[in-house]
Amino acid sequence: MSAQWRVANNRLLSGFLVLLVMVVPMGLMGCSQNVIVTPSSPSGVAFVRPAYHILPIRVSHHAVVPLDNTEIDTILRLSTRIAQERDSLEDVSCPVAFVRTAPVRAFRNPSFPSFIATPDEYDAIMYGDDANVKVVAGMNWCGQTFRPNVLAGCTPAYGPGIAVASDPVPGRSSTEKDWLKSVLWLHEFGHQFGLLHRHDAHAVMHPYLELSHTQFTVEECRR
Repeated sequence: MSAQWRVANNRLLSGFLVLLVMVVPMGLMGCSQNVIVTPSSPSGVAFVRPAYHILPIRVSHHAVVPLDNTEIDTILRLSTRIAQERDSLEDVSCPVAFVRTAPVRAFRNPSFPSFIATPDEYDAIMYGDDANVKVVAGMNWCGQTFRPNVLAGCTPAYGPGIAVASDPVPGRSSTEKDWLKSVLWLHEFGHQFGLLHRHDAHAVMHPYLELSHTQFTVEECRR
């Protein structure tokens, strides 16, 4: 059985890239062979090989969204694993690692909304807080208005960061939620670096969110 939310016109909208939600229950992926975990960094992930691109992550959230360093570190470890591990002959290993560089905190401006529903609300959060990951309770605006609970994330290409829903697919197990959030964050970071949607069955950049969307191409990794 699958749960699915769609919109009729799914495309690049006014410079924004949209991830919609479609979930099909399935088992999680196999173990990574490339992640090096060390307790010395805030997130527990560090890499000694200079070829790896370390992306420093600072996370802020609305006060109604419960978040802590442990949860964020789990998401970042899984995001690093998904990016690095090679699931199939069609997949490639992206030499990237996500590392939290500051404690998770609430939005600096307490007047920011918990739910993004207008362009002004989006701009206030995206450009009014200096964290590069902004977590809200939900959103239904990303270049145009969508039905509630359709959007999992919204990110302007080459913008200051990503905006994501705190629970993009309610009702899932905690393990699946962590995995889905990691796929979501990877997808939105891809948009931040200019990647577009790709309708491959297992692509991270697929416009819908699924547990199995874990693969990158060589060209995507070069961004």
